[in-house]
Amino acid sequence: MTVFAAMGVIITSASAAIYGKAMWDPIELVGHFASRLVVGIAMFTVVIATLSVNIAANVVSPANDFANLAPKRISFKIGGIITGVIGVLMMPWKLIADLHSYIFQWLLGYSGGLGSIAGVLVCNYWFIRNKRLVLADLYREEGAYTYTSGVNAPVVIATLLGCGLAWIVLIVKPLRFLRLCVVRGRTRRGALVLARHAGQSPRQPSRGVTTWRERENWSNKIKWSGSLNPDPPPSLCESLPAPRLRSMKGIDGWFSEDEGRWYARFARSLTGGTFVEVGSWKGRSTSFIGPICNANGTRLVCVDHWSGSIDSLKERYDEALARENVEATFRRNMDQLGICVEVMAEPSLVAVHRFAPESIDRVFLDGSHDAESVTADLLAWSTRLKPDGLLGGHDYSHKHPALCAAVDAFAAERGLVVLRGPRSVYSFAATA
Repeated sequence: MTVFAAMGVIITSASAAIYGKAMWDPIELVGHFASRLVVGIAMFTVVIATLSVNIAANVVSPANDFANLAPKRISFKIGGIITGVIGVLMMPWKLIADLHSYIFQWLLGYSGGLGSIAGVLVCNYWFIRNKRLVLADLYREEGAYTYTSGVNAPVVIATLLGCGLAWIVLIVKPLRFLRLCVVRGRTRRGALVLARHAGQSPRQPSRGVTTWRERENWSNKIKWSGSLNPDPPPSLCESLPAPRLRSMKGIDGWFSEDEGRWYARFARSLTGGTFVEVGSWKGRSTSFIGPICNANGTRLVCVDHWSGSIDSLKERYDEALARENVEATFRRNMDQLGICVEVMAEPSLVAVHRFAPESIDRVFLDGSHDAESVTADLLAWSTRLKPDGLLGGHDYSHKHPALCAAVDAFAAERGLVVLRGPRSVYSFAATA
């Protein structure tokens, strides 16, 4: 099992270097091979690995547990069959269909239950029994461990209480933010271990591809200047593995899937820190970065007053606001997606004063598109960026000439260039 796990990590890392995309699914990776022989060997290996790992890790233990519940009626074979039936009824294909739900719902809930059981076992053996067991009585129907009809009620209650405390953050929505404490701790510890193995300083977490060796080659062509670090070059940004995205068909908005992938990369290059999105509307754009920010321990702040705009889209916004409470729709969408976000329901130029200068790592602007509002947002939020922070935005296209003019003027005054992403997303880079 250790070998299979190591092979998975190595092969997934290699696929990113060879195909420009990290492919954790072996079936997807095999689809890139041309040789029938290689495909045949690979698929045979996948079958053997799946059977061996599943039998060793997921069948033997529960089959024995079911058999021990009623040894006279349930054999190990019947216990294995029961395990298989339950495994199908759990519909595991739905668990792995969405990475965010798999991590934040299933794995956190599963580990919370196991942690409660392990905690009871440790406390009972080390503290209550002082590491002493009556070995012979473990195999007797009448003995030190008979309790009440074979049930140790205090232990059962303690286990249920532990599971309840672990699972309440998954059930009660106001407490969902607590689960980030677990994820952030694990993410930071994992990043520290990886940094040490890679020879990096743990005090300088990766900020994206611009901190890799490719940055050294690129920096020979671009003179770094100004307070804003450039976004990764398009070629390098495209080499980053594309994040797996959930379907956003249920959320109205003007953010395309291509823009969403670019936006997800924009967020994924940050671990920890603060990401501010100005102009969230119903949360379509937020849905692309929310799971990534949550998993990376990044503070995600969404700023929107949800009262329309004064640009060319004013009528469209007013019609939508007349039909529904858009802010409530945004919050409901975030809850349904399990995204933990800090909401500032106020104008952009009011919210910006809640942040100290040079305290934000990422800012993405998608507020009102008139020239005055865009210029004000760029001037205000750029002062809140850290020296290595990144600033980007949306709707930089011929459909919004006032926005384009304001963005170009801001870049020219500061010696920056505008980097175009898919469709109408943009960011800034220093000029030569």
